[in-house]
Amino acid sequence: MKQRAGYALSSVLAVLITGCTSIGPNEGPLTRKVSWFSYLNADDIRETCKPGSPERIRMVFNADYAEHVRTYDLTVDDKTGGASLAIRVMPSAKLADFSFSDLLAPWRGARGDVTLTPKQSTRLQGRITRSGAFEPPQAGLSLVSNEFYWLVSGCHEGKGFLNAFPLSGTDAQIPDFVSSLKTFDKTGVPFPDVADHNRRLSRMPPRHPQDGSLTFTIRVGENGLQGTLPP
Repeated sequence: MKQRAGYALSSVLAVLITGCTSIGPNEGPLTRKVSWFSYLNADDIRETCKPGSPERIRMVFNADYAEHVRTYDLTVDDKTGGASLAIRVMPSAKLADFSFSDLLAPWRGARGDVTLTPKQSTRLQGRITRSGAFEPPQAGLSLVSNEFYWLVSGCHEGKGFLNAFPLSGTDAQIPDFVSSLKTFDKTGVPFPDVADHNRRLSRMPPRHPQDGSLTFTIRVGENGLQGTLPP
């Protein structure tokens, strides 16, 4: 029964990730009109992004999609210089919580909303800038869902943007803004260890499409995500 539930979850999520039915990480299932792919691409932010728009930056930590995802939505108040930071942590799915009446119950997570002072906001934005988030992305970069990476997108200086920071490999560099996010994150849910994950991943055999797991790949374009790819 547990294996069948795993197959069902994989099928459901595959549709939600690539289709128009949506789950935003800060709202309940099927209540938003964007998919997870669209959320990563910050389509909802890009729609209203124009010269003069406030800074809105979305930072997503994919620590094996089926195991752990963290999202941080920063909205800067142009009048005060302060900002709001909406935090959501979605730990590993618990198959025991699976129900066809609530398909996303296994992915319920911890939430946190933080108000940043102008000084805190400025410091965080500086770290995001120094990380290279607003520089041209590595077009063609593929990100596999069972790996670790940060994806940063949103509206900066009146223009939509997206950049990615893969964390696979011994030479991977953690973005500069992560330390600040850890300071503001009061959810109590620990961050997965990147080095430990890379060690485990190097020893694991490739996942098979029929093993009940969900693995997908997204590709970075010059100005956003281009789409999902087969595992």
